[in-house]
Amino acid sequence: DLHSFPTRRSSDLRTFDVACIAINNLGVLYGITSDPSVKKLADLEGRTVYVYGEGGTPEYTIDTVLAGHNMAGKVNLVFKSTPFEILNLLQQEENCIAIIPQPFVELAKYMTSGLATPIDITKEWDSMEGNDGSRAVTTHTVVNRAFLEEHELAVVEYLQQMAASVDWTLDHIAEAAACQVELGTFMNDEVALGAMPYCSFVCLTGETAYDALSGFLEAIYAENPESVGGALPGTDFYYLPPLDSLDTPVEDLASGMHP
Repeated sequence: DLHSFPTRRSSDLRTFDVACIAINNLGVLYGITSDPSVKKLADLEGRTVYVYGEGGTPEYTIDTVLAGHNMAGKVNLVFKSTPFEILNLLQQEENCIAIIPQPFVELAKYMTSGLATPIDITKEWDSMEGNDGSRAVTTHTVVNRAFLEEHELAVVEYLQQMAASVDWTLDHIAEAAACQVELGTFMNDEVALGAMPYCSFVCLTGETAYDALSGFLEAIYAENPESVGGALPGTDFYYLPPLDSLDTPVEDLASGMHP
């Protein structure tokens, strides 16, 4: 009944009766390189940059950022099928440049010495020419609308717990990183600990989530309408919790909402 998706999938979800209830991550993409001459986004002009995520959120985010900095068509983006291919290239190729997401950035640094991350794609998004406050958004959570209508209280409680989980994680990074063993990830504690502060964990809801996600989708749509399947989701795609409900104990809400 609830599921988290990459934001580009918002377009695919139009055929299902679902609503977006939260944003989980903002931007997680970083420029990583062994070339010390690369200091800023503009230094990528005329260069080959390895990228993962063709046809998905990473591709459309990068394309939109380049266009927003008047660099469309000025960077040779070479897509690879997995981030592990790019990790191998960063080890083998002199002055290699890539744009990859966390936690692969931290894994690359763990595997290969001399790598730097001079470019934060999230910051480059925020500083795009003409940006009206949109945010780079990586993942969002949706809920089956029938479930929402029948169990709105449960959804509100879920959002409260999600927010508490994000707060705990950001306040206890080392303890949260150690959970990766139990979860069976490909990382170790050191990689997880290094990556987590740069994964942009958030729990954005209501109008804040609407502004961030709708602005993101509008931006990538303007650059390439097919990035969102040719049409933007309507305003009814976004769930707005009842006023103050996320700050009110669930037991105090029960009488006025569906269980």
